[in-house]
Amino acid sequence: MKKMTEQQALWQLTTLCGSGEHCTHEVREKMRRWALDEDVQERLVQHLVNEHYLDDARYARAYAHDKLEYNHWGPNKIRQGLYLKRIPAGVITEALGAISLDRYVAVLRPLLSDKEHHLKASTSYERRMKLMRFAMQRGFTMDAIRECMNTEIDDYDE
Repeated sequence: MKKMTEQQALWQLTTLCGSGEHCTHEVREKMRRWALDEDVQERLVQHLVNEHYLDDARYARAYAHDKLEYNHWGPNKIRQGLYLKRIPAGVITEALGAISLDRYVAVLRPLLSDKEHHLKASTSYERRMKLMRFAMQRGFTMDAIRECMNTEIDDYDE
């Protein structure tokens, strides 16, 4: 493969970042695969940040929103995903803080309800534990799980 010039890389990156949200880590990985020099990579990242093509805080907010709404992930799983994208901890906390507990509960409630219909459990305790494990695997906090289970699942105990 012919080595990419700085101008070609800039054009490809602005096209990429203009079509969707990307984080700094993703852009650096792409440039590393293109075998661009470190100083060129730094100049390109700085240019993309200055021109508002790259913004890790904006990326984190969009990532958190999309993973909650479309993938039905809880805050713990979203936090882990952002950590793997090398987003700073403060930015992750801010992005997750923008989503209320009520929103997490609203996403979790139908998940638990649907899961409950497919569970095989001999006791109410076993059913509750399976539902809690399921919610925790999806990354939801105990606060959200308790909120859902105290309102919805208690109806099955009667």
